[in-house]
Amino acid sequence: MLITFVSKPSSRKNAFFGDLSLYRRKGGGKGGGGGGRSSGGTTPGRGSTTVSSGTTKFKATPYGSGGGHPSTVPPGSLFAGRKQGGGKRDQVYGTITYGSGYPDGDQSPGVKGKGFPFYFWPVVWTNVFVPYLDGSEYGTFANTARPGGPLATALFHSRYTSSVFRITSDNETVFTVFQSIHWDTTCSSRLSFSDRLVFNDTASQLPQPAQAIQYYRASSVVLTLDDYNNSAAMIGYPHVLHAPIPATADMILLDCLNRTTGESLILVNAAPGRFASPEFSLVMSLMIAIYLLRSLV
Repeated sequence: MLITFVSKPSSRKNAFFGDLSLYRRKGGGKGGGGGGRSSGGTTPGRGSTTVSSGTTKFKATPYGSGGGHPSTVPPGSLFAGRKQGGGKRDQVYGTITYGSGYPDGDQSPGVKGKGFPFYFWPVVWTNVFVPYLDGSEYGTFANTARPGGPLATALFHSRYTSSVFRITSDNETVFTVFQSIHWDTTCSSRLSFSDRLVFNDTASQLPQPAQAIQYYRASSVVLTLDDYNNSAAMIGYPHVLHAPIPATADMILLDCLNRTTGESLILVNAAPGRFASPEFSLVMSLMIAIYLLRSLV
């Protein structure tokens, strides 16, 4: 089943979502849905969070435009020599295929050896023995070296159907998207239950790659549906015919989850982007204060 979207300032195709364009929805503002945002008029979630990539720290924010300065992972860090940064908000949508969502145009299946255009590492699947789904170089779900923290999932139960959707990514991203979805009245009004879980190596009921319906941000975020079983995902051919989404799925909620995830997942913005230490910030504040005082003399 195709979901038809209404505007296309930029686009990336998915077998089910059609034209995945980012746009501001009517009455919604940042993260708002067709029903408008909740009262209070404030931006949901955190203003920013600090993300570590090797020995370097960056500030990542929801709703920002992205475009963090492209660089190379420095020596002494995990994945030293790989490219990182540069990914923008209008490039976050991938497709249904693991290894999609890379803004450099590389949509080949799999994530082995690829760079980090958004600084975040791809999600990993466990107990899956399909070569292109192998993400073992990024560790397990519980890897604390992962930018944004260990993998976590947010689950969303539809109020109107049996649909259970899950959004899986690093803990910081899941936290922000989870808040944004609840702030969006179109999404929250269709939920009967939701929760967040941080994975460990023995966690049960993990989402599976055959349940994936959309990857984002260089495959570092994935949206899954429990009732979906796409056997084509276990093959990995880029042009294989994928199974249709079940007719019983809550497509209104799915559309809202897809939109809000794309709009609110955290990104490292363009300059300054990098994390400033408290000591540096204090020195800068003192210098500005001295300058202002001198200007009054």
